Amino acid sequence: MVQHYVPRVYLKNFATKRGKDFYVYVHEKNVSRTFECNIKGICAEKDYYTIDDVSKDLLDKFIIEKVYSNGIEPMYERSFKLLTNDKVFDLTDLQRIEILISMFQLFLRNPRMLEYIISVHVSEVENLYRLQVNEGHKGLTYMHEDFSFREFTINDIIAFVTKKATDKYKKDHLGGISQIGQYHEFAKFEVSKIKGKSEFFTSDHPFTANDLIDSNRNPFTKSMEFNISLSPLYSLRIFHDNTVPLNTIVRPILPSGNVGSMNSMVYEQATKFVVGSVPAFENFFEISKFLENTDLEPRIDIVRQILEKFTPNRDTAKSMNVMRSYLDKYDKQGTLTLQEQYEMHIEIRNLAIEWKKSRIE
Repeated sequence: MVQHYVPRVYLKNFATKRGKDFYVYVHEKNVSRTFECNIKGICAEKDYYTIDDVSKDLLDKFIIEKVYSNGIEPMYERSFKLLTNDKVFDLTDLQRIEILISMFQLFLRNPRMLEYIISVHVSEVENLYRLQVNEGHKGLTYMHEDFSFREFTINDIIAFVTKKATDKYKKDHLGGISQIGQYHEFAKFEVSKIKGKSEFFTSDHPFTANDLIDSNRNPFTKSMEFNISLSPLYSLRIFHDNTVPLNTIVRPILPSGNVGSMNSMVYEQATKFVVGSVPAFENFFEISKFLENTDLEPRIDIVRQILEKFTPNRDTAKSMNVMRSYLDKYDKQGTLTLQEQYEMHIEIRNLAIEWKKSRIE
């Protein structure tokens, strides 16, 4: 059975409907090609959730697929309608919990999570194997299994552990959705809506994460922010902020020029496929070329525009003062040294970290 790790109930909101089918444009990163396809044919693997070794507790090998299709995906549809309704600002406790579950399932059901789990196990097995061999031991124990070096090579052990970790992931990851939802139970929601002709992308890894404070990208930290494109028009941010009331949806209007940073994060964190429209792809790559320009003058122009067009507030005043001081240096000197450019970047980043900490502590 072919099973979607990015569900069709999510992908259809980026698609064009023809008859009973939904079609999207997909950009394949590795070969830089764009093509149209039915959402039935992307972000899916054969028997991704199928449980091979059924037991007394799990008699149905398709139970995980059924939980998604009958329970969690209808929950996502309800959450999507709430989040993309511009008139909804207040949520009930139940609606907040459903949003958390229906969004975090997109994070934990993704193959990238399984790949990460397997990579951790493989690294631990390799380190343990080297240690045991160096100390003259005749075997090792891992995941409650004993492996004799007479009977098992390191590759045999890795294959066994990979299979066991995969089976455990299939059975346990639904519980992981509950755990991460509980950890972020009091997170806040911000739904950005685009004003203009830009569009949000999504990808085969639609739930992107960003953490200014913790470089380990641990999802169980209050500093972690999660972003997910809901449709070409709407994007959701899940974050912790002690100044935002609980059960409230913050609804900023996002200028077209600000969409690029979100799409850049989606593109960067995509595994293989990015989903969007052809005009949106063309616009994104044009902007990317501009941003990749290492010349100082275009970046100074951006700083100058920010200072001219935006009025400082309590949250942005310090950063804008830093930008203004370095812009004054540039205007006096006609340039900024590489050291000065680096110092400006670090000062602004440290202010952002300071601001973030004040909102979560």
